[in-house]
Amino acid sequence: MRRLCTILAVLVTAIGLEAAPAVLDFSRSHTMEDVRRSGLNFKRLSDLGHSVAYVYEEDRDIVVLLPGGRKISQRITIAHLNENEGILTRLELRGGVMPQDQAYQVAGTFCDSFNLSHDKLEGWYQRNLGRQYSVEDLGLSPNAGYYPRVTLGIGPSFNKLYPYRLVLLVTWNWDRYRGWDEERAWREFFAHGIAEISLNPPSGLKYDRADAHKPFVAASKPHVSNTLWTLAGVVLCLLALLWFIMRRFRSKR
Repeated sequence: MRRLCTILAVLVTAIGLEAAPAVLDFSRSHTMEDVRRSGLNFKRLSDLGHSVAYVYEEDRDIVVLLPGGRKISQRITIAHLNENEGILTRLELRGGVMPQDQAYQVAGTFCDSFNLSHDKLEGWYQRNLGRQYSVEDLGLSPNAGYYPRVTLGIGPSFNKLYPYRLVLLVTWNWDRYRGWDEERAWREFFAHGIAEISLNPPSGLKYDRADAHKPFVAASKPHVSNTLWTLAGVVLCLLALLWFIMRRFRSKR
């Protein structure tokens, strides 16, 4: 019975715990081996001869480490990557949906992190203000001011309540800038502005893109569900222990 209780407690705890963020460490290199070390299992899509494409489809917290001590966190729903002979050339991380004000706030933090002007962001905000769907995509990038090239895109989510989705795009090995690598980036581009940023909704809420009648769940308090599962396991163990004691007591009578 004791063994049964232990097994039940372990199972309940395992179900309640959420997976830790997967860390994509591209601070010193950008290879498929760096991706494998993260534990993410990308599915191979196609081989074009000069490039191989992969996809990862699962809600997962991701942390991307870049040269200069930069750290970008994002809860993704889907990811695409391309590689050529084991060297990454492109990574695209698609996040969840959110209202315009929150997309605007997150994009503003991105601009501050890379010392970008807010002019493009302000124009996009005013042109889309009050609209049900995005009328244009927005791309924010420091261009040649940082390696690898990091672009934050804001596009339509096709959700009436939360019409915007953030996409993080990282590209390496551009022909125009051959000779760049992580070591050179560490030497020439130190962390500016905000080194650690999150591309998740600032409210801490995870918005549901599929069901408008259930607009969000509290993602900022993940330990609540964990606690409930743990308490359920404890209750089951206590009930099992009580049953065992009562049975032993009756057998002695």
